[in-house]
Parts: sequence; structure tokens; C-alpha cells
Amino acid sequence: MRYERNLSLSTIFRISISRNALRGSGSLLVLLLVLFGMQFGHLAAPLAVSAAEVTEAHEEKFQSACEHLRNKHYREAHATLRELARHNHAKSLTVMGLLYERGLGVQQDFEKAFDCYWKAANKGLPEAESRMGHLVLHHGHKLKDKSQRPDEWLLKAAQHGVAEAQHTLGKLYYEGNHLPLNHSEAVRWLRQAADQGHVEAQEMLSKVPALKQVNEHFAQAGSQYGTSLTTVQKSWVGYADVVNSINSAAAYDPSKK
Repeated sequence: MRYERNLSLSTIFRISISRNALRGSGSLLVLLLVLFGMQFGHLAAPLAVSAAEVTEAHEEKFQSACEHLRNKHYREAHATLRELARHNHAKSLTVMGLLYERGLGVQQDFEKAFDCYWKAANKGLPEAESRMGHLVLHHGHKLKDKSQRPDEWLLKAAQHGVAEAQHTLGKLYYEGNHLPLNHSEAVRWLRQAADQGHVEAQEMLSKVPALKQVNEHFAQAGSQYGTSLTTVQKSWVGYADVVNSINSAAAYDPSKK
């Protein structure tokens, strides 16, 4: 057999035994699979390493896009994010959605923002769930898809530990907007956001009389509420900084950068 020329004697011996053992239906196919495994099995490990290297390269490129955002180079950031989005990089999709939502470096387009958030949220990124909830809350009347409910997306993100979603959900309960008015639920979510350092949530709990009273009651109850107020920590370190960088550019003119 031609393939045996490059194999050791011990390997040829094993193959010879395999030939005799594999007589009957399908034996040739099995033998070919054995030979393929012997010759090319060593390629599996490099492929695994390459996948890890690709992930690392994507993360490095994403960080370069974030650096563009910090420097207010929004068109450059968008170009980098768009390249990563072709690989379904969830964080890049989310930030690109923010750029479309705000109209930074690109023409404002709520439908494109919706598509970006949708893809990232379906990959399980909690921050994308939060952005989807906020987009539907503020611009849902401008979207083609009228079936999305902001409170459902925000609840999902809040349960996954995203502070901005917890804060907004608390506000909705406090105002009775999209949700029944419920000060206890409002304080429950605001406390979780406040515990993560969300300044607006902290201010609401300390300055709004009705919420302040309920919050003091929660504090007095102590450990009784401790377990129910525990959530998963947000998965994306640095997300708040990205959002703040984008929000600080509300008056930005895309033609200038």
C-alpha cells in the first residue's frame, strides 16, 4: 500500500493486523479513517491554539476601538467595531449599536442599533440586553418591531447584574411607567444598582422621601433581604466607561472626525 512507505515498521504491523481484523462490510472505510488519524491527528492541537489566538486578537482589536472612543475618534472606532462585528463579537456589536443609537461617527439609525443589540443579546451578553431595553424604552415608537417590551429586556439584564438596567428598572417601578407602581420593588432594584456604585441610584435612595423611607426599612431588616438582593456580577468590566465616553459626546458632529 502506497501510504505505508512513510510509516514505521511497528505502524505497518498494526495496520496489517487491522486489515485482517476489519474484514467485511465497511472495513476499507474504517482503515482509511485509522490512517487519516495517524497521519493528521497532530493537527488538532494547533487548531485549538489558533482559536484561542483569534479570540485574543479580537479582544485586542476591541480595546483599540475603545481607545478611539476615549479619544473621540468615532469613525475610526466604528470601522474597527464593524470589522469585529463580522465575526459576531458581542461586545463590538453592542458598542456599534450605541454609535448608531447616538449617531456618533455614523448616521443615526435606530434599526441598525436594534439589529446590533439583538445579535449581541442572543449571544448572551447582559449589557446588550440592557441596551435593547433602553432603546425600546426611549425609541420603541420609531422601530419597525413593536412587539418588544422594554421592561422584559431590562428585567433580564438586571437579573444578570447590569447596574444601569437595575437603576432604570427601579425608576420604572417608582414612576409606574411600563410597570405597576411599587416602591418596594423600586428600592429592591435601586439598592442593587447602588451597591455597584451607580451614583443616580444612590441619590434616588437618599433624596426621594418615599424611597428613602422604604430603603431605611430594608436596611433595618438586614440579612432578611440580603439573599434576595444578590445578583450575578456584570460580565463586562469597563462597560460603564464605554457608555460614559459615548454619552459625553451628545453634541458631537460626525463630520468633524
